Amino acid sequence: MSEQENSNDLQAREVLETTLTPGERLQAYTSGSMTVEFFSKTYHLGLTMDRLILLPHKRGRQSGRVISIQRENIESLKWSGFGGSLRIKFGMDECQISISKRHWRRRAKSLVDLHNQLPQPNILLERDEKKSRIIQQAEAFHDLGFLRSAIAEIEKLQPDPENAVDPEVQRINQQFADERLAVRVGAGFLFINIGISVVLMGLFALCSLSESLATILLLIPAVIDIMIGINLWKGTSRQWQSWAVLRAVLSIPFYGFIFLSQGQILDFVIQTSLCASILIVLTGDSNRNRTWLAVGVFGIGFLGLVVLSLIAGFIHGFLQG
Repeated sequence: MSEQENSNDLQAREVLETTLTPGERLQAYTSGSMTVEFFSKTYHLGLTMDRLILLPHKRGRQSGRVISIQRENIESLKWSGFGGSLRIKFGMDECQISISKRHWRRRAKSLVDLHNQLPQPNILLERDEKKSRIIQQAEAFHDLGFLRSAIAEIEKLQPDPENAVDPEVQRINQQFADERLAVRVGAGFLFINIGISVVLMGLFALCSLSESLATILLLIPAVIDIMIGINLWKGTSRQWQSWAVLRAVLSIPFYGFIFLSQGQILDFVIQTSLCASILIVLTGDSNRNRTWLAVGVFGIGFLGLVVLSLIAGFIHGFLQG
């Protein structure tokens, strides 16, 4: 790190050096921001022989838990000077850090070049040390919002039968399993809503209903739900859960204004039930009780009422005909 340091550089290096273990040396560093769940979070990034450190900070002071990505888990580290982004690919996911200031960009490029020149660490660990290292890495991926990579990391412990009865491993496995179930159930709610929208649009076409408002009310959410639902099912990033939550929150006043102004109370209840089920399953701490509660709200308040309204509509049309 022979490059001249200004006051911001010096402050970043000093804060990063407080996170080093005995004998560990900071090889390179930079600073940038990552957008997670609609909020941009600033990190100091430090490279050592063994790991990449992500230290969240605010006004130069540490503002959260230090996240370490072990270098053997970094599949690629790339710098895009044109876009000012540092892309870190690890296993199942990719993390992107945006870097705006020129001196941080220079340091980012130096960090990437150095990382690609350094040999991969060859670490021989005892069983307990290896288990602890894997758990810490899985939790780091989870803290960054990448559930797929967290699950892939913890699955490295499965070949060892002793880990199957380890309380800490069981706890983490259960936590990740509950979260994966929750996001996939949320994706399922959206997929079912898409299917119903397609069926209703088909019925409108068969009945020669050319009401543009009805078509728009079904088509726009369907397109949004496809994109969010696919990424939720894949578990791409926790940020997609936030998009699903935002979609649910905004839908309640949107449909409330449209349906209640026209006296369509049942339609409003149906859409509110869909939104409530998404909010229940994708907010708070994921657990089976919350998931099954969301399934109940969805099954009765949304799916059940949709089926009843369709049956009532067909009976009404038959009697009128």
